[in-house]
Amino acid sequence: MTSSPIRLLVIDDDLVDRLAIKRAVEQSGLAASIEEAGNADEALAKVAANAFDCLLCDQDLPGLSGIELTRQLRASGHRMPIVFVTGREAEEVLVQAIDAGVTDFIPKNDLSPRRLGLRIQFAIRIGKAEAESAQAVARATAAARARDEVLAVVSHDLRGPLHAISLATEALRDEV
Repeated sequence: MTSSPIRLLVIDDDLVDRLAIKRAVEQSGLAASIEEAGNADEALAKVAANAFDCLLCDQDLPGLSGIELTRQLRASGHRMPIVFVTGREAEEVLVQAIDAGVTDFIPKNDLSPRRLGLRIQFAIRIGKAEAESAQAVARATAAARARDEVLAVVSHDLRGPLHAISLATEALRDEV
């Protein structure tokens, strides 16, 4: 059984960097179809029109930064993994990226086909696990709500007869 290629979107305003990332993915041995975007607006349009397995995104983009793009994607419900491929290695930037919802990062100066391929595979695996976890939490929450509704109905339906039995018991006690 042949699996379909991994769908990737490379987001970087530098054409040379996009080509280097694309070449590294191709040399990694991953079966991948790769689309490109030169800025955040172009990336948002492509994400709205296509389902991607993973985004490879630079931090320094014209207009919206990679962090702002990630925040906007997460806020609109997109859960695909995002790997920062960036020249910015400042810890503060990386912490902000993780807080925004970036799955992983790899420095551009550490870009090799093998490392990038592994990071993409790990990011996709993490993304699937997070999606399954979110679905399990949603199912558990729905089950708890349904249980609470049943308990509320049963409690309400039993309260009337129990009150009548209690009154009858008091009346019998008073007679005895």
